[in-house]
Amino acid sequence: MGRKSLPPTTLLFPTPVVLVTCVDEAGKSNIITLAWVGVVNSEPPMIGISIRPERFSHGCVRRSKEFVVNLPSEEMVRKVDACGVLSGGRRISLLPWDGSRCPPKG
Repeated sequence: MGRKSLPPTTLLFPTPVVLVTCVDEAGKSNIITLAWVGVVNSEPPMIGISIRPERFSHGCVRRSKEFVVNLPSEEMVRKVDACGVLSGGRRISLLPWDGSRCPPKG
């Protein structure tokens, strides 16, 4: 098989999908689905995420300077998709979905 040249792009496939949880200024849990995530360093272990400034979660993370990256299982695909469509900024409760609980902040 010969080489294939591709034009410059910001796309990298397959992209891992993660759920990032954070809290708003009132301490209410929020979640966002992200595919812009990657390894930044191996020692110490670090990953990087990217959230558009227009997203509600961007302000939450920026203010609190805290977030948790969650790796969803294959069984969670539909729920992950819902988190990618709904907006916490419209005060829609995205957590808990089905009795799942976020760990207490502390």
